[in-house]
Amino acid sequence: MSDPVNTGPSNLKIPRSPNQRHSTLVDANFVENYFKVYSLLHCITNTYPSELTHCILDCISLAPGETSIVNDLLAPLVCLDAQVSVLVLQPQQIRRSLFMWIWNDCFFVSVVIRNHPELKDKLVAICHSDNPRGTAEISSANYPARGYGVKAGMFVRDAKSRCLHLVILSYDFEAYEEVADRFYNILHKYCNKVQAVSCDEAFLDATDSGVEDSQAFVCVIREEILDATGCTASAGIAGNMLMARLATRIAKPDGQCYIPSEKASVSENYGGNFYMASVTE
Repeated sequence: MSDPVNTGPSNLKIPRSPNQRHSTLVDANFVENYFKVYSLLHCITNTYPSELTHCILDCISLAPGETSIVNDLLAPLVCLDAQVSVLVLQPQQIRRSLFMWIWNDCFFVSVVIRNHPELKDKLVAICHSDNPRGTAEISSANYPARGYGVKAGMFVRDAKSRCLHLVILSYDFEAYEEVADRFYNILHKYCNKVQAVSCDEAFLDATDSGVEDSQAFVCVIREEILDATGCTASAGIAGNMLMARLATRIAKPDGQCYIPSEKASVSENYGGNFYMASVTE
């Protein structure tokens, strides 16, 4: 095989690093192929949204003239401030009476360790590299690891310095796809209006589902998700999408939270273009 680094008439050969095979100098398609194989971002932004859209359209049957939640509620979320737990939505999104946001807990870690009970209470994170001196970024960490300050986006070297016993595992994209399929099949079994947010989270509009006890309803869904996937899920329940999302943050991990209307405060801001929410004790 020709060496694209050391070509030409010169006898001077450039010494190459052992890692230079992971380079566009050697492989012109390295970046594209790398992100196809290793990137969690590619997994979330390219692979699952397309597949879940087809799944939703296949699962939802609409009566003549009925509008799907896919069209009604797929307006983008405008802002999510992770520090203050405030979700800002377009005004037309706040309009129905029973919403649920169901979110798998530490999805990318949970899926990988579900068949490894010896890692259940260990400090675990997901990354494509476990080099303790490297600058690869953690994509997900379980709650025990988060207790040590390990979080998504942190360099492996920094995570290891905070948590010496951190176990770093690689992605398992086939398993992620399998669990995501089971997750969405269960949601569609119980509700015909589902908005896919990501491979591991979704909104349910159960307003017209005849649900009398929303908390019991969600509990059944969560138990079935655990039985079918081996992974826990948390859920938020409220009268609109905004509060359901906020309730999920309160519920995590492996719990559920209902915010009744009397404890929810929604105020209009920014000239009437957005809404902000808060919860009272």
